[in-house]
Amino acid sequence: MGGVDTADQMLSYYNFKRKTLSWYTRLGFRIIAKQLISVICTKNIYTSATDITARYIQTYN
Repeated sequence: MGGVDTADQMLSYYNFKRKTLSWYTRLGFRIIAKQLISVICTKNIYTSATDITARYIQTYN
């Protein structure tokens, strides 16, 4: 369950709960933010550090 806690922690840094926004706008922002964090986490899972290091070494050697 570490992924859920991490996603909630990352979302807590963004303040979408403004009094001037209606509830459905806040909900929309929250859904978009969760999708973005999900994409970032998925990218980090499928992009390993060894691939990046190998590409760096091949590029600069």
